[in-house]
Amino acid sequence: MARSKEEERARLRAHYLEHQEEIKERSRRYRATHKKELAEYFRRYRARKRKELSEYNQEYRAKRSRKTGGANHKINNAIKEGKVSRLPCGVCGKESAEAHHDDYNKPLDVRWLCKKCHAEWHRCNKPKYVGDN
Repeated sequence: MARSKEEERARLRAHYLEHQEEIKERSRRYRATHKKELAEYFRRYRARKRKELSEYNQEYRAKRSRKTGGANHKINNAIKEGKVSRLPCGVCGKESAEAHHDDYNKPLDVRWLCKKCHAEWHRCNKPKYVGDN
């Protein structure tokens, strides 16, 4: 008779709890005798995951840039060129403020907010993205 998924999970859990010390000791011995193979396996695993994560990050950045129409790049370039200067936070007055776009269609029209006030603004509001009417 076939067991349900829950029954099988409960059976395996009971078996593990009953033989927990033996299983842990067997695992310790395996790791001690296969140290090089495990190190090589995890080295390859981390390299593969790093590549996957890198591809994901590139895709995320490209998607965000399309969504904002490059507004973040434009304001950063304007700051570097001296066309725009950083100001203190418009809410609390803290000196270290970041540029916030209410409307990404107007890349140089920003309000200056510190991290805390910026996060609070996004909790309560939604910016207008490129292409939104």
